[in-house]
Amino acid sequence: MSPTAGIRFTVSPSDAESAGRKYLRAFLRVAPAAHSVWRAIEARHVATVEMNRPLLDMGCGFGEFAGIFFSEPVDVGIDVRRDDLLRGRTSGTYRLLTMADARRLPFPDETFATVMSLSVLEHIPRNQEAVAEAHRVLTKGGLFVFTAPTPKLGEFFFYNRLLRKVGLAPLGKWYADLLNRALIHVSLRSESEWRSLLEQAGFQIERYQLTIGPRAVKAFDLLLPLAAPSQVSRLLFGTRGSVRPRWLVNFWERRLARYVEEDEQDGCNVFVVARKP
Repeated sequence: MSPTAGIRFTVSPSDAESAGRKYLRAFLRVAPAAHSVWRAIEARHVATVEMNRPLLDMGCGFGEFAGIFFSEPVDVGIDVRRDDLLRGRTSGTYRLLTMADARRLPFPDETFATVMSLSVLEHIPRNQEAVAEAHRVLTKGGLFVFTAPTPKLGEFFFYNRLLRKVGLAPLGKWYADLLNRALIHVSLRSESEWRSLLEQAGFQIERYQLTIGPRAVKAFDLLLPLAAPSQVSRLLFGTRGSVRPRWLVNFWERRLARYVEEDEQDGCNVFVVARKP
């Protein structure tokens, strides 16, 4: 397909500001409530970007995000988890899936018009190498669209904030560090570090926004224990379980929609659109 042919979203970019609830409902059908809040907020913002083909989904997992977000198959997805890729191949979400490290992409220079990476770079040691690879495989004028939490995430965790308020700041910090380790957050970078890294890699930053504020993180933190059965199912059987019943989706949608639709600007998650000159 022509590199300049656009890939379609499930909602048009012009509708993205009011699409948070639609994305939330879609994710709630297949993902834990905590993850659905996070993903729906990311989708709301990413849908405002016009992304051209060919598109690489760097760190695609089993295609949970792309399968909901895009209305047609993504060109290429890469990930390091074989089980996720095997599951992704049965979904038809990608035209090509490849097991590969984001720091050593198996593609020639200037292959893709867009590289997308959502909540992935924080899991990669030496993630500056993945950023450099994204720059290498992009065509001139191509876009690197990504999200990643900053160290502010730990400050926003509900129990960390609660413990600080009652004078137990060391215990709150211990909780935040423990949860970040459990979430495999090995490369959290500050806002200034991300800006510097992108510029050093040769990117021009076109959009840089902080998303997912304290209220959304509070919902995420409080709901995480409910995600445990889903994670166990994924580890043991390679799946997160069946599609959730409508009554359960409705229940969570009514209680969580405001966290997606009223996401604060001063958040803990960077949303970046950077261009290769």
